[in-house]
Amino acid sequence: MPGVNYVGGRLPNRCRTAYDCKTQELVATPIQAIGAELDRDTNRLTLTPGQAATIGLQLSAEVSTKKLYLELRDAATDLVLHRSPDLPVDLIG
Repeated sequence: MPGVNYVGGRLPNRCRTAYDCKTQELVATPIQAIGAELDRDTNRLTLTPGQAATIGLQLSAEVSTKKLYLELRDAATDLVLHRSPDLPVDLIG
């Protein structure tokens, strides 16, 4: 999956991971984070502005989407601060 860059604000932000572009359903679970904090109880990532992060996502077996997007939300208000461009999904198997 191509990288998504967002630099903005001064406070930590939360990423709710990946949504299907067609249905807007949440379709992925973060399973690994480098440069970000992963809360495994809520499956939410906390990102630090200006710091690069690598995130591993796991799609559920029933996902057949061809594109997805990521949302970055304000940690305090849950307001969407940034939505990534549509990202292609290439499932092997």
